[in-house]
Amino acid sequence: MKRTFTLLKPIYNLLIVLSVCHISLFFGCSGEPDVPLAPEDTAAETATGTDAEVLYEQTFKALQQAYPSPILDARFETLHRISSDPVYLAFLKSAYPDVLHQDFQTFVKNSPPNTEVYEVVLHKHFGKPTRTDIVVAHRMHQGFQKGRILVYHGTDQDAVIDEVLIPDFETAPIFGWAAERFRADEEGFEAFDEDFQQLSRDIELRNIIKINKTLEGQRGNGRSYDGFIWLMLKAPVMMGEVLENFNDTVIFLKWLKGEFQKPEIKF
Repeated sequence: MKRTFTLLKPIYNLLIVLSVCHISLFFGCSGEPDVPLAPEDTAAETATGTDAEVLYEQTFKALQQAYPSPILDARFETLHRISSDPVYLAFLKSAYPDVLHQDFQTFVKNSPPNTEVYEVVLHKHFGKPTRTDIVVAHRMHQGFQKGRILVYHGTDQDAVIDEVLIPDFETAPIFGWAAERFRADEEGFEAFDEDFQQLSRDIELRNIIKINKTLEGQRGNGRSYDGFIWLMLKAPVMMGEVLENFNDTVIFLKWLKGEFQKPEIKF
C-alpha cells in the first residue's frame, strides 16, 4: 500500500520537535547560500551576435567530427566522453566565464538556478522570493526529478522516499529553510508541497519537449542524434542532469516519448 501523506510530512514532523535555535546551529537556516542567481543555460548572453554563432558552430562541428554516430549509445558513453573532452570544456569556459568549474560535473553543480522557473510558485506562497527561496527550490526540484527518474528505472517508490529524498531534504539548506518558512504551519507546508511537485513535473515535461524539438531540427542531415551535441552546448545544465540521473538509454527514449508522464508520480 502506498503512503497517503506527502514526502515532506516526515520532515515537517521533525521541524516541530526541534527549536529554531537548534536548527540554526546545525542546519544553517539563518544564512543565505552563497550561490549566484541568474538564468542557467544562457551562454549567448556572454557572447553576442556573430561571436556567439561562431563559437557554437565551430564547437559543434569539432565535436561532430570527433564523435561519429551513434551519439546516443547504450549507457550514454559517447555523451559522457564529450562532457570531458577538452574542446567541450574550453567551450564552457568561453561561454560561461562566470561559472567556476574544473570539470563538467562541477559546472552543472555551480551553475546558477533559473529564477524565472520558480518565481510564480514561490511568490504565491511567500510573496517576493528571496535568494534562499530560489536556491532551495532548485535543489528540491533536482531531488524530486532524481526520485521520479529512479522510479522510471524500476526502483520502488517508497525506497526512493526513504533512501534518497528524505535524506536529501533533511540536509542544509532545505531543512533549515523549511524550518523558517513552515514552523507551526502544516496546512501551508502541504499546500506548497502539492504546488511544488506539480511545478517540478512541469519542468520535466518542458525538458522533454525541448529535447525533442532539438532532435527534430537535426533530422534533415540524417543524424538526428547529433541534436544531443547541440543540447550539450545550448542546455548543458539540463544535459548534465540527464547524464547524472539516467543510466539506461532504453528508459531515456521511453521518457522522451512521454511514456512516464501518466500516471503522475507523486511523493
